[in-house]
Amino acid sequence: MLWATGTPDTDVDAIAIPPMDKLLTLAESGPSSLRATALAALGKFDYGFNDAKVQAFLRQAATDSDPQIRLGALRGLTNAWRGDVVAPFLADKSEMVRLEAMRAAKTLAAYKLNSTETADALFDLMFAAPLNELTAADTHLAARDSLIAIATPAVAERAAKEFPALVASWTQLRLDSRQARDALAAATNSGDKQTIRARQAELAAVSATERKAHRNIRACARILGALTCDKALDQQIALLETESTDSPVLGDLIWSLGEIGDPKALPAIETFMTKSVKLAREYLQAQLALPPPYVPYSSEGTAQAVAALAKLDSPNWLTHAHTLVTMKVSRLRLDRPVDTALAMYDARYATASDADKATMQAGVIDLITDESHRRLARAHAMRIAGQWKLPAAVGPLTNLLTTERPSRPMMQMSAWA
Repeated sequence: MLWATGTPDTDVDAIAIPPMDKLLTLAESGPSSLRATALAALGKFDYGFNDAKVQAFLRQAATDSDPQIRLGALRGLTNAWRGDVVAPFLADKSEMVRLEAMRAAKTLAAYKLNSTETADALFDLMFAAPLNELTAADTHLAARDSLIAIATPAVAERAAKEFPALVASWTQLRLDSRQARDALAAATNSGDKQTIRARQAELAAVSATERKAHRNIRACARILGALTCDKALDQQIALLETESTDSPVLGDLIWSLGEIGDPKALPAIETFMTKSVKLAREYLQAQLALPPPYVPYSSEGTAQAVAALAKLDSPNWLTHAHTLVTMKVSRLRLDRPVDTALAMYDARYATASDADKATMQAGVIDLITDESHRRLARAHAMRIAGQWKLPAAVGPLTNLLTTERPSRPMMQMSAWA
C-alpha cells in the first residue's frame, strides 16, 4: 500500500496523508503499474491542487512514451481537477488513454472544468469511432456520454448543427448501398470472380459507412434529447415522418422527441404508433411460423413511442399502451413495449382519472394471470399491484402460489405483493 488507510472506525479526517516526496519517488522509477498508481495518487491531496512542482511533474509524465504512465498522469491531473489538460489526451495514440480521457471529461463536467477544445475533440471521436474494433462501442458511447455530461450550449448547438448533415449523408449512403447491391447482383450473374470480389468489397465499404452514419444520427438525437435542445426539432420530426417502421434510428429519435417535450412532435409519433400497433400483432403472428417471415416492426421504437406519448400528454397514449400490454397471439406477448408501458403506468397512476386507473389495473391483472408470459414482466406487474394495493390482484397472486410452480423469486414477489 502507498499509504495507511486507517481502520473502519478511524475518522476520515485522521487518515494519514502520504508524504509528497515519497509519492514523487515512487512515481519516478520502478514498475509502470506502481508509477502510474503513484501519479494518480499525487492529484488526490492538497499538494496536487496547490503545489507547482507536483503539477509540473504530472504534466511531464503526461508526455512519457509508456501509455500506462500517461494514463496515471491523466488520472492524477483529473484528481487535481485540471480540466484544461484533458483535450490533448483525447488525441493520444493509445486507445486506453483516450478512453480514460473521455471518462475524465465526464467526471470533470460536474465541475464545469472542460474546455471547448475538449467538447470538439469528443464529437470528432464519437463520429470517427470504427465499427468493428473491440473497443469501438466503448469509444463511441464514452464520447457521447461525456458530451451529455458536459451539457453546455455549445454541445447542444453542435449536435443540432450536425444532425441534418448526418441525415443528408445517410440518405445518400443508402442510395449508394442500393446501387452497390445491384452492381454485385449483376457481377454475380456474369460469373466473373474478380468482378464479384471487387463488388463485394465495394458493398462492404459502403455498408460500413452507412451503419456508422445512422449510429451517429442516434448519438446526436440522444444528445439533443438529453439536453432538451429543440434547435433540430423540425429535422427530427421530418426524419420520423419519412423513415420506415423498422429504421435503426427510431428508438433514440423518438426518445429524443419525448425528452424535448414539444407537442409539435405528437402527430408524427401518433402516426408511427398507429402503424406499430398493427405491425406488433403481425410480428407476434409471424413468430409462430418456422422460419418466421420478416415484419418491419421495431420493438425499441414502439417502446419509446409509448413513453414519448405519455410524456407529451397525448390523449391516446393509454389506449395504445393498453393495447400493447394486453396483446397476445397464442402464448406470445410483446416484451420491450410492455415493460415500458408498465413503467408509464406506474409513473402516471397517482394523477390518472378513475377510468384511466381502471384501465391500468386491468392491464396489470392481465399480465399477472398469464403464467406463460416472461417472469420479468409478471414480476413487474406484481410489484405494481402491491404498490397500488389492488384487491383484484389477491386472487391471481394466491392462484400463482397454490396452483403454479413458480421459481423462488416469483414466489417471493407474489407473496410480497
